[in-house]
Amino acid sequence: MSPTRQLLSGLKVLSCRQFGRGADLDRRLERLGAEVIRLPLIEVVAPADGGKALGEALDRIDRFDWIACTSVNGVEALSGVELPPGLRLAAVGSATAAAFEEVLGRSALVVPRIATAANLAAAFPERTGTVLAPLAELAGPDLADGLRQRGYRVEVVTAYATRTPEHTAADLDRAAEADVVLITSPSVARRLISVLGERSPAQAVAVGPRSAAAAGELGFSVSETIPDGIETALSELVRGSG
Repeated sequence: MSPTRQLLSGLKVLSCRQFGRGADLDRRLERLGAEVIRLPLIEVVAPADGGKALGEALDRIDRFDWIACTSVNGVEALSGVELPPGLRLAAVGSATAAAFEEVLGRSALVVPRIATAANLAAAFPERTGTVLAPLAELAGPDLADGLRQRGYRVEVVTAYATRTPEHTAADLDRAAEADVVLITSPSVARRLISVLGERSPAQAVAVGPRSAAAAGELGFSVSETIPDGIETALSELVRGSG
């Protein structure tokens, strides 16, 4: 096997994405020699209002110029919705854009180069309009604040909530063997500390500034990266420890 494929040889990486997410990344890391330990920390559930606010917003779908989503889960909450022909879509990144295609059969007009909510807001065209933002219960204000600063009217609705799945003692013992954890959201960092405590890996690779800030506040030694830079960030950790 070539040296390039063994950049992460021997590294134990803790992946905490929700069930069914991140499989492609896990396979890429394994091809690079990493041992991926999976401990899903996010389970998607209905919002506290049972989807009432989202349903009411969708009843007025023809009043919106845009729908902006910051996750695949937000897009999936729109499954079965008939979109007006002139409604434009904005996605935080490539996975969310692909979900628009798969779930709604429409392409996203706006997709920032680096997948953060703030970058999504900044990528909107210089004009006004009304934006529906179906977000997670714990979503931060970056998207709505950024759009409002650019002159857009924004209606944020809770499209879904998340909770921590149950884990066995064996699951947690296995996770505690990891050298580094991938932090993809502030809630992942908080949930990991909640379930593993001091047994959590000391080192974290965090995707985006909000994840990095949350992980740092919780005591992790943090390497911040972008979604497409995870493999590079991990390989730099390996080189730094060699």
